[in-house]
Amino acid sequence: FMIEKIIQDELDKFYPEMIELRRYMHMHPEVSFNEKNTARFIKEYLEKFGITNIKTNVGLNGVVARIKGQDSSKTIAFRADFDALPINDAKDTPYKSTIPNAMHACGHDGHTAILLGVAEIVHEHRHLLKGNVVFIFQYGEEIMPGGSQEMIDDGCLQNVDKIYGTHLWSGYPSGTIYSRPGAIMASPDEFSVTIYGKGGHGAKPHETIDPIVIMAEFILSAQKIISRTIDPVKEAVLTFGMIQAGSTDSVIPDTAFCKGTVRTFDTKLQSHVQNKMDKLLQGLSLSNDITYELEYIKGYLPVHNHQQSYDVVKQAANDLNQAMQQLQQAIANRNDILNSQNYADASPDKKQAYDQALQNADDILAKTTGPNSDQQAVEQAMQAVTNAAHELNGAQNLHDAQSQATQAIENAPHLNEQQKNELKGKVNQAQT
Repeated sequence: FMIEKIIQDELDKFYPEMIELRRYMHMHPEVSFNEKNTARFIKEYLEKFGITNIKTNVGLNGVVARIKGQDSSKTIAFRADFDALPINDAKDTPYKSTIPNAMHACGHDGHTAILLGVAEIVHEHRHLLKGNVVFIFQYGEEIMPGGSQEMIDDGCLQNVDKIYGTHLWSGYPSGTIYSRPGAIMASPDEFSVTIYGKGGHGAKPHETIDPIVIMAEFILSAQKIISRTIDPVKEAVLTFGMIQAGSTDSVIPDTAFCKGTVRTFDTKLQSHVQNKMDKLLQGLSLSNDITYELEYIKGYLPVHNHQQSYDVVKQAANDLNQAMQQLQQAIANRNDILNSQNYADASPDKKQAYDQALQNADDILAKTTGPNSDQQAVEQAMQAVTNAAHELNGAQNLHDAQSQATQAIENAPHLNEQQKNELKGKVNQAQT
């Protein structure tokens, strides 16, 4: 429990630096299998805070760091990817990509920044480790077959008992942790189809074998593979993402081409979809006198979470959620107080003291709900000042409350001296 609390507190403090790490990587992306500078940056950053057991060029561009604990009987690994996509960064921010046609559009910069932060903190407190920890930085995730198998073949998972990873996902609200036991991420297959017909003039379609019409028939019929041949309670997706054919309006081309993706959580379903696509094309070939090429690339295996590992993540998420609920309740209490300004009969000086105390209570809580928060001190300080404000029994009551709030802040273990002084200054401003 002690190391968990330490790591959580340290991560809060390290959060601003993780943001800077992420933005640096966002500005300097490298596409899959070309991540030489990024790999060097990761290695140098790990060396900067003292990790010495670092292996580079794992597979190709992979980086693996190991920290040994007091008991080496068990080893867990954490993994992050660091390649970018071949996309132009069109946004207007100070940290936009500086590399043409390269952008971290899938969150890999965030994954790596998080893992670097965790590595630094674990290394700093390595004397508390009971087992070993391995940090795996993977290249080439975006292009199959990717760099993972090459890194595994090169020994990155040697003696590893469990491995954990994360994926940023903009579809969920910030602060949400989503996981489940069993299959959680689908196998991302790729396919392409070329239909070879017979081109000709658009005014004489009877003298052609129109590949566009046949491709359209294939695309529509392929939808029935999912909707009519797979159990509705099972999950599968077939999507066409690109179609190319012809170059002008009055000429029927010789060929038509399409590309798409298939997503499944079950390798049997994966093979089923591939076979059905091929049989559909065989039927179209016989009925339309065409030839075709189907290139089907099976992607990564589906990600399956082991129940025990999922339970660890769930417990950590529940613990974090409980702390966040307490903090949210404190914020709600603050808002209730700030919305209850019923003091029409108070004298002007007491009104001023009341308003100032409420404002300072708000400032105290707002100031300490960030990365370096201390929940107990927040609640004690807020309660002391706001109680005095509600009572409106004069300056002495408020002065006593200020003393209590100051003491609560002074005793806060997770606030540095500058923060404590700033908060105590806010409290003292409430004096009438």
